[in-house]
Amino acid sequence: MARKKRNFWTKEKCHEISLKCKTKKEFKYFNATAYTTAYKKGWLDDICSHMDKIGNLYKRCIYVVLFYDKSAYIGLTFNYKNRILQHLSDKKSSVYKYIKKCDKYKSLKLTDYLDKNLSVKKEEEYINFFKDKGYKILNRNKAGALGSKNIIWTKSNCQKTAKKYNSKEEFRKNDWVCYQKCIKEGWLNDFCQHMIEIKKYPNYWTKEKCQIESLKYKNKSDFHKNSNSAYNVCSRNGWLDEICQHMKQTKRKHGFWSKERCSDIAFKYSDKKNFRKKENECYKMVVRKGWLKDIYNIIEKNK
Repeated sequence: MARKKRNFWTKEKCHEISLKCKTKKEFKYFNATAYTTAYKKGWLDDICSHMDKIGNLYKRCIYVVLFYDKSAYIGLTFNYKNRILQHLSDKKSSVYKYIKKCDKYKSLKLTDYLDKNLSVKKEEEYINFFKDKGYKILNRNKAGALGSKNIIWTKSNCQKTAKKYNSKEEFRKNDWVCYQKCIKEGWLNDFCQHMIEIKKYPNYWTKEKCQIESLKYKNKSDFHKNSNSAYNVCSRNGWLDEICQHMKQTKRKHGFWSKERCSDIAFKYSDKKNFRKKENECYKMVVRKGWLKDIYNIIEKNK
């Protein structure tokens, strides 16, 4: 393998690599050199600002799934989004089974990622809180079950994951780390034999087609993630800034999302669901900073 030149890993190159990953852990696994350089140079938080914040074996957040018949499931997990998706697809899950009876539900992340011992106490507190509010608790296990662990990408796990997808593009988008593991170990072609191969003919991505494709996305990160080939053609030909003019500038100045600003935005809404849906960036900051309870009190007063 050709050795990279000294100072090859600029901030821009590290950022380009980071955009392919959903979490810092994925980034480190995918390209340890770029990750380490970013860490040493102090760029890591900046170039990883688009990533989902998740916990680990020692950090868990508390979440709740609420049903409209006043039933509730309270759990803790190191990856909130993935855990909710698991509940919706795992036929053994209490949540999955209850959705069959009562399909109207909503899920909420109640805390940031906490130390595992504190998260166990918080889970019990929230179970008691919802019981006192008259909710039927659907949990089968006692508070304190720390949830699933990180997936180890063995050959068997990679093969099972690959079977979920109908094309390599779909596989790459949704399970990047697993996809890269398959490439590294030489398993990719064997595990993707069942997939439909969708190939573009040479010079397919003209400037006009790239322009049309880019209109599907709100920012460069989504464009890069969901249409990698078109994005790369734009980058190589110097079209990227022109074609992405319609996209939102997602990067904010440090301190932009103050508690006062978030409170002012929340005050526009009398419904929590609309606040979360229409002001998602603000909502994520509120959750990250631990202001959720205070902000929701503002929404309740505005009803």
